[in-house]
Amino acid sequence: GGNADIMALVTFNVNTFDTSILYVPRDTMTDIIKMDTDGNYLGTAYTNITVSHSYGDGKEMSCRLTTAAVSHLLYGIPINRYVALNYDAFATLNELLGGLKITFKEDHTDIDPSYTKGNTVVMDSEQLRRYITYRDRSQVEGAYDRGARSMEVLQVMFNQCKGRIAANPTVALDFWDALSDY
Repeated sequence: GGNADIMALVTFNVNTFDTSILYVPRDTMTDIIKMDTDGNYLGTAYTNITVSHSYGDGKEMSCRLTTAAVSHLLYGIPINRYVALNYDAFATLNELLGGLKITFKEDHTDIDPSYTKGNTVVMDSEQLRRYITYRDRSQVEGAYDRGARSMEVLQVMFNQCKGRIAANPTVALDFWDALSDY
């Protein structure tokens, strides 16, 4: 598998359905476990945390290695579950939600002229993809800013999903079915 792109540790309260998100910037340096494609241990390396995903199979092993790297970074905090999605899953979920409704806390007119501070936009899937993948390579903080926008999108998605599920709990099954291929 390749490097992970965006990483976050999400806590989920099963009683209140509240979420908290800790963004793990892609350039965070930590020790990671190196494995070959057959799953043989090759040692450790001190490198960007997102590289941990590349030592796996692009699936479960990659996710376990990435989870171990995040746990190590956070002094051994237990991580019980993980979710790995590609960007297509965001488009699918966005469509199920009828568009993601984002109120911009900052100006993002470099991405789209309508993304002004305070403006609210219901994004279609292409707008959403551009919003979370845009990276200004001329700025030192470009990768960090992109990740921060992705965390904002995750929080808004969680909140919109929570509202839909609260109104109709069977919607959770629709979400599961739609996202299971990702």
